[in-house]
Amino acid sequence: MGIGGTGSNAGKTTLAEELVRLLHAQGLPVAALKTTRAHDGECPIGDSSCLVCSTAGSSFRIVSDQRLLAMKGKDTGRYVAAGAAPVRWLITNPQSVAAGVRAVLEQINTPCILVAEGNSFCDFVEVDQLVLVCGALQAKPSTSALLPRVSAFVGDNDPVAALRSEARAPQGAPHFTAAQAPAALLAAIPEEVLARLKAGL
Repeated sequence: MGIGGTGSNAGKTTLAEELVRLLHAQGLPVAALKTTRAHDGECPIGDSSCLVCSTAGSSFRIVSDQRLLAMKGKDTGRYVAAGAAPVRWLITNPQSVAAGVRAVLEQINTPCILVAEGNSFCDFVEVDQLVLVCGALQAKPSTSALLPRVSAFVGDNDPVAALRSEARAPQGAPHFTAAQAPAALLAAIPEEVLARLKAGL
């Protein structure tokens, strides 16, 4: 399941965290992945501990160290606390996203539901569900490529309506509020998939 967004602070991590929590509570194997594109030069958010700037210039880095992933305040730490295992963080430069995604998927090779946060991941993987979390009315450029494949919109009415008015937007995709979304998305997973995962435990 891919969780994309129209911009920063749209609510992608909160939705992914709640999905992980619900899946884990049902006894289902769930993994979580955060994908971040590295930036070159001075850190735009002024956080020297985020690990992203230190990756700029290299091709990609997969963070799998549990101590780093579980750090309080990190998005990955929220996934760990919610019950995801394994959790991975892919930090990649824009030219190496495809190679990084392939490499991280090789590490998550047991049957599970993968909750993957980040537009970059959804650019290169045909996910079963592509959820677009809509924040600001002005969507970032990477949203446009995802739009035709969206299976559900999450967010307030105005941003969702603005995106749905675009010709490439799927008109049949449902719209959920942030509160409705976790349970609704879980209910959309085919029963045979859930049964197969439970049988493999």
